[in-house]
Amino acid sequence: MKKDNRIAAVLPHSPADALDILPGDTLLEINGQEVIDFLDLDDALAQPGTLHLRFSRDGQIFEKEGQNHCLEPFGLQLEPLSLNRCRNNCIFCFINQLPPHLRQSLYIKDEDYRFSFLYGNYITMTNMEDADFERIARLHLSPLYISVHATQHELHQKMLGRKRVPDILQQLQFLAENDIEFHTQIVLCPEINDGENLIETINALLSFAPHLRSIAIVPVGLSSYRENLCPLRKNTPDEAQKIIKIVRAYQRKCLLMWGSHLIFAADEFYLLSGSGFPHFSSYEDYPQYENGVGMFTFALKNFHRQYHYWQKTRTKAPPPFQKILLLSGASAAPYWQKVFQKKKITQGE
Repeated sequence: MKKDNRIAAVLPHSPADALDILPGDTLLEINGQEVIDFLDLDDALAQPGTLHLRFSRDGQIFEKEGQNHCLEPFGLQLEPLSLNRCRNNCIFCFINQLPPHLRQSLYIKDEDYRFSFLYGNYITMTNMEDADFERIARLHLSPLYISVHATQHELHQKMLGRKRVPDILQQLQFLAENDIEFHTQIVLCPEINDGENLIETINALLSFAPHLRSIAIVPVGLSSYRENLCPLRKNTPDEAQKIIKIVRAYQRKCLLMWGSHLIFAADEFYLLSGSGFPHFSSYEDYPQYENGVGMFTFALKNFHRQYHYWQKTRTKAPPPFQKILLLSGASAAPYWQKVFQKKKITQGE
């Protein structure tokens, strides 16, 4: 992993400033612990006490000693994290399906456990070494967000589009043994990792509860730019209904065993199947919201709240013409139309 331990700034009049530390210096160690990035610095600054700092400047090594009081900033700011890139060639990777000539940042494939911890980015852990896992355990970087897709090793390799990938179950076992919690996702590709393969993957993941925080089953996203890529198709409505039944059965089991639903289906499966959405409370604290799980129900809940407020606060003689504007994707539009019909809101109103 590339080190991001170069000092970007020193806060004026801070303890670090009093030590004559300069921007451009490289922070090598704190109390004998190697510094890779600001996570190591933050960990060291979490407790008050004496800090033994080791730096490099223009090829020269020097040491400083300062006091960390925790009541004031120590004053060191390291360079921003440099993103570790993904080396997989996942058969469903949406970045490989993007049209040309977009802004370059859209083509970046990230695979960095630090961004997983900080921002909820999903990782496969295929580019991680033993030192990375040891660092996660030492700094207690929890929870992480992990793309699993399949726990059967050969199928896992096929999904990631490469051979000699680490055993995902052994990696998850290490995290659980070191009290690291994790959210997981399964990108479901019809006739590949669904059916009995999906059941086996779910059962394997549930064996890590309570360190397993959630499982999201999400549909494969396909674009029209799939030349020379693995042939894939979307789920049918019947397949979506079967997935929902599987999820509901496991949710009942998980509620009894762990007091949490744990496993969730993406909104698209409910839209595709034509079945009703779960009650908003079944999504608990929406652990997979950014993964498209519970977004419609959350929006519907807020719509009802706002509509009730509008009905309650409007005057006895409202203006003759009022509008409600709601922007929706094509797949969700029929559901919103049903909501409007129940509220007696006509299209165009």
